[in-house]
Amino acid sequence: MLITVEDLRQRVRSDLPALVSQLQESTGRYGTDEAYAWGESLPRLCDLLSAPSMQPLHLYCGGRGDLALEYQLPASASWVDIVLLGANDRSPSAVIIELKNWLTRADRPGAAEGLIERQGRQELHPSARRQLSCPVAAN
Repeated sequence: MLITVEDLRQRVRSDLPALVSQLQESTGRYGTDEAYAWGESLPRLCDLLSAPSMQPLHLYCGGRGDLALEYQLPASASWVDIVLLGANDRSPSAVIIELKNWLTRADRPGAAEGLIERQGRQELHPSARRQLSCPVAAN
């Protein structure tokens, strides 16, 4: 599913709690920390994307057929928060955005360096996550 940046901004402005609830349902992540992070991050993201030139760009929303800003990378257990799609004069482009607004008060040290125990799972600490590079093939 593709939505424009303006569509996302409208959803965040008009009914952020419903959008957060929909994200929880589509990802299965119902924790209050996750909901808080989305509630804090999405308005800030929309502020960053508020330039008029950004409005026609599209967000790729992966998931189970409903709006999910969370996108699971193909053939991977990794998720990214947002994939922003656009094009320049020569080729299509994609920007992967990873929001970092984690509350870590309930997290514990993980089994190995760079890991944390978060909601009963071993995960990379936010500071240890790497930027992803993803080439986009031209049609």
